[in-house]
Amino acid sequence: MKQGCMVMVFWLFFMGLLNGDIIHITNPKPTHDEHAVPRKKIVLIEKIKSTLNDSFVMVFPFTMTVDNEGHLFVFDLKTKKILKFDPQHKFIKYIGTEGYGAGEYLSQGMPLFLDIVNEKYLIVCNPDAKKYIKFDLDGNFIQEVKFPNIKSGIGQFDALGNLYYLDPINNGITRIDKENKKTFTFLSLKQYEKSLLYKVSPQIYPHWVVPDVTNTGFIVGGDGSLVVYLAGPSVLYYFKNDVLVKETNIWPQSELDLYKGKVEEYAANSIVSYMFMRFFVDHDTQKTLYLQPTHFRDILEFDLNGNLVFTYRYSDKSFMFIKKNGLFYGHMNDAVLVYKEVTE
Repeated sequence: MKQGCMVMVFWLFFMGLLNGDIIHITNPKPTHDEHAVPRKKIVLIEKIKSTLNDSFVMVFPFTMTVDNEGHLFVFDLKTKKILKFDPQHKFIKYIGTEGYGAGEYLSQGMPLFLDIVNEKYLIVCNPDAKKYIKFDLDGNFIQEVKFPNIKSGIGQFDALGNLYYLDPINNGITRIDKENKKTFTFLSLKQYEKSLLYKVSPQIYPHWVVPDVTNTGFIVGGDGSLVVYLAGPSVLYYFKNDVLVKETNIWPQSELDLYKGKVEEYAANSIVSYMFMRFFVDHDTQKTLYLQPTHFRDILEFDLNGNLVFTYRYSDKSFMFIKKNGLFYGHMNDAVLVYKEVTE
């Protein structure tokens, strides 16, 4: 499940995947009572950063991924380098180089996005160069594939080698096979539907129309499933074998109240945020997802039905990125932060 540049979307276009009709909420009242679910706490156990005595330089770690053995791969937005660390988080090597050639990457505004596929390959999504680069986990270049429609950097491969990526032409998530042939588009531009959060403040949303789904996070499962989260309306979609199974609003009351306050400030400062700023997945189970509110107060864990199952408290304001091997990984300033969960 990968992440990209998020923009605020209040009105969205969706394709009706069943009989050409507009998709409707199928789980309208998921469990969202934060007081009724167990609370946990995540505590900082390690801060990974470079010092003057280190053989590597890390200035602004921005995207990252982790393999099953615990190797950590980090892209630094300032140094434009990919770093690999061992399971004890000791620096091993740099992977790849910046440039215009095969196997080389460019970062001229957009970061690189990293993904592990089949626990064999490191996939580097390079929006500025409009290509994906495949390395083995030792950092050896294997191949690259160019995709002119890469926009936000979100892309993920499934176990069969199909690529799912945000497609600005179709305004949805498109799947292409290993021969670069389009096989399906999810949530593409077909029918107009106003945001489900329209009712919060209907006089505001008509002035903020962005028909784009680059506010999207998604999970490609190994069982033919695809889970899509749209941050603008805060709605979760669950597809199985290309058929929409569920659509669920994720509006915990406490977050919705805070969000209404942000919306009310719109007329004064022309800035409206979304309810959650971060979407990431439990890579150990692929069955739960995490949403990080814009105010950094808690991290909320949901099942794939959109039900809230846990809330996590933590003390700092790091930007969470991934959960793997029972650990949470985030970043703040010049450091990668590693957390573990404890029961309060």
